[in-house]
Amino acid sequence: LRFPHHHNEVEQCAAHWKLGPSEQWANYFLHTGHLHIAGRKMSKSLKNFITVQELLETSSANQFRYFCLLHRYNSNVDYNPEMLSQALQLELRFNEFFDNVEARTKRQQLRGESERLPKKWGADEHRLHTSFSDTQARVDAALRNDFDTPSALEALLELVTISNTYMLRIAQDQFAEELLEGVVVYMRRVLGVFGIDLKPQLTSASDGVRTSALLDAVVEFRSTVKTIALQSKSVETLKACDALRDH
Repeated sequence: LRFPHHHNEVEQCAAHWKLGPSEQWANYFLHTGHLHIAGRKMSKSLKNFITVQELLETSSANQFRYFCLLHRYNSNVDYNPEMLSQALQLELRFNEFFDNVEARTKRQQLRGESERLPKKWGADEHRLHTSFSDTQARVDAALRNDFDTPSALEALLELVTISNTYMLRIAQDQFAEELLEGVVVYMRRVLGVFGIDLKPQLTSASDGVRTSALLDAVVEFRSTVKTIALQSKSVETLKACDALRDH
């Protein structure tokens, strides 16, 4: 924007708040990109806008936040169902990863403190730890680079893939619990900073053995049914497994 737009705004606000000569009202001005529909800027005059209430009838607030995070804050965004579908898949991928780690952690807790000895790290653990450290550095660099949230999400998703691969390679009672918990805590913290409203995480043994055992049984049952459904290519069964996961 051209002079004196910002200067005028600063002077008016400083006068309103009765700021002295040495007091500064703002340090930075950030200008966001425009929201487009079918290639045209969303506006009341064109009557091509969608209200927040209308959006929330078909999508959740978290899904819209993921939709926004998939784009740079200062770039124009074309609103369309395909992009919202991508945001939904992103949400499901993170939630499923958190649920899988939580289920494994609860099983470890049910084994008793005497059996939950720290695992000696091997090549797989060191590989995951290196990826974890690299991810933290990449996310930090992305956010320092003019708040590049798409690159930050890309780094987190790569860590999800690496962590899932680790869990597939390692036996149930032999994985490094503290390492995976560290990954989850970090991811939840970053997503929380982004405004994603994550459901409470149940990791304490005080949550109740009975509840933990029930959740473990449900997760294991869903995993077994999904494997059978994939082998038999039963689309309806796969949909039922996804519906159970989403609840």
